[in-house]
Amino acid sequence: MWFYKKSTQIENSWKFIENITSEEFAKATQASGMVAELPARELTNIVFDNINLKAFYEVKPADAPEVNITYDKQLKIYELATKTFRESMDKNISSSEMLDDLENQMQAILSAS
Repeated sequence: MWFYKKSTQIENSWKFIENITSEEFAKATQASGMVAELPARELTNIVFDNINLKAFYEVKPADAPEVNITYDKQLKIYELATKTFRESMDKNISSSEMLDDLENQMQAILSAS
């Protein structure tokens, strides 16, 4: 944590940081219902909105695989998926059929040089 060295409000800045990282602030934020992201205080928020959040605090995330896809291919896949999802809803295509078709088309994009 750092503050601008010429600041005249260092003490108030520390008070602000201490306040927003306190257990009281976490409880008040949770009680207000204005929590837009995963609450940071495990002891305060094990159950939130009837959802047990224990897994979010105890399960370590898997290492993300390294994926080397060019931006052009990512864009083509995104556009293809968007188009395919919309068409499947309009034409009432089953999800398994739609996903099979989408997988084949995505593989063709990924295999192209």
